[in-house]
Amino acid sequence: MKLKIWSAGLVWLMLCPAVYAANCSVSAQGMDFGEYDLLNTLDSRSDITVTCSRDTPLPLPGAINVKYTLALSVGSGSYSARALTGGVNSVMLYNLYTSASYSAVWGDGGAAERVSGSVKIPSFGTSASATHTVYGRIPGNQSSLEPGTYYSPMPIVVTLEY
Repeated sequence: MKLKIWSAGLVWLMLCPAVYAANCSVSAQGMDFGEYDLLNTLDSRSDITVTCSRDTPLPLPGAINVKYTLALSVGSGSYSARALTGGVNSVMLYNLYTSASYSAVWGDGGAAERVSGSVKIPSFGTSASATHTVYGRIPGNQSSLEPGTYYSPMPIVVTLEY
């Protein structure tokens, strides 16, 4: 009789992660570079937050670890030179980076350009989040720009790995 109870418990534990799958969402602040003087490089930063939750806490010890990868769209331009549009036919070049060293462009999820992480929802909790900073840079010496407001929508793609 003990063996039957133990094996029934083992089957329940194996099915438990599928029953308590996490739902995840992403939020991001807009990146505001401020005023650009046409000659000097201008840097900015913004945060992307991934939040994962489940409806109910697990009744047994053990957490759900949700792995994810963040990718940023090119918006206007390309990954080597994203573009902000504004004025009349005016384009301001900029890019987004994975660190404050501005050495790796935050790209479309390729091996060198992706940002991966995980969110660990505690066994007796219902949500957890992780924050990643995006570093933006507008290079100097873009002297042909017209005065005005420049913008680019930047879709964020989150790939979850259960």
